Amino acid sequence: MSDIEESETIILSDIEIEGSKVSTAHTGTWTGTAGSDDPGSQGQIAFTMYIEANGNEITGTGVVDSPDNSIWNMIGTETGRNISGKLKLVSSDSECATGGTFEGTFSGNTISATFVEVHTAEGIELCGEEETGSFYLEKE
Repeated sequence: MSDIEESETIILSDIEIEGSKVSTAHTGTWTGTAGSDDPGSQGQIAFTMYIEANGNEITGTGVVDSPDNSIWNMIGTETGRNISGKLKLVSSDSECATGGTFEGTFSGNTISATFVEVHTAEGIELCGEEETGSFYLEKE
């Protein structure tokens, strides 16, 4: 389909777009802090998140200070003003934390998000309740 006439009806599914994904205004590096509902974890998490230039993919890392000494990978998607994704534990002194999910929204140069940290370690019967929390990031 090349030339479109005025008042011509076009079926959107017939339109082809060349290239892959569209860049986003959110592209860049974001840093901030977070905390869970566990009093020992509040304020201990620092995230660096990079939203790739292709627009929809999110990658990043999170570090939790002592006593957990944890490193997390973040993977997810950005859709307009929303983000969502998964947290995967890379290493930790904690026997229970294994992964989780997050979701949030953009507002100007900030991201506000909530997360759920799952406690399911193989071979350990009682790992406690899932922790919920939030994080706040600012674009550098």
